[in-house]
Amino acid sequence: MLRGLVIALLIANLGFWAWKQPTIAQALGLPQPQDREPERLLRQIRPDAIRLQPLPAAASAAPVTAASAPASVAASAAAEAASFDGQACLEAGPLSPAQIPTATKALVQAGVAPGGWAEIRRDIPGRWAIAMGRFENREQLQRKLAELQRLQLKTTEATGDLAPGLILGEFSTSQAAQERLSQLKERGVRTARVVGLTEGRVEVRLRADQLSPAALSKLRALTAADAPLRWRACEE
Repeated sequence: MLRGLVIALLIANLGFWAWKQPTIAQALGLPQPQDREPERLLRQIRPDAIRLQPLPAAASAAPVTAASAPASVAASAAAEAASFDGQACLEAGPLSPAQIPTATKALVQAGVAPGGWAEIRRDIPGRWAIAMGRFENREQLQRKLAELQRLQLKTTEATGDLAPGLILGEFSTSQAAQERLSQLKERGVRTARVVGLTEGRVEVRLRADQLSPAALSKLRALTAADAPLRWRACEE
């Protein structure tokens, strides 16, 4: 029975192989397989009416773009130039109180209307320090430094008029320096004192934006290497 099954499978495979060979299938009168689908052609509606034509828009798009490119570039350049017209910004400072009237007068003479500039003020805090010294020599300074190190206090050497001396801290207000000095005295520091390093001040700048070309030219002309009042491009 198994032998019969094997023979039947062999005959079936040979038949399938013969059916796939066009020459053998034609000689035996077997139907040949078709890889095409002719039924799709039969479903077409008036295939002879189909015509391929170029698109007019696509054909004319390139000339129109090429012709309009120079105009668009010119318009963009003109718009960019216009955006900078009257938008120049200059500022002067930091100014001392005596220089503010001079800077204001320069703006008026350049044709800037009152209110066409801004006065920018910034408070610069002073600096105070807790200092020790001045010592008579470096040896005395080193002895005092060793004492402070035993108290685990950080110090730096003073410079300028306070040298040779030691600085036990810098502060932005006199009150903060006095409070720290009280704490140091409780820890055994006896000869330290509060000294002023720099005084607090107000920094003033005059800023004028949207300047006309004429005003811009006049203000720049006032800026010489030795001029007491100098105008420069505004900072961001």
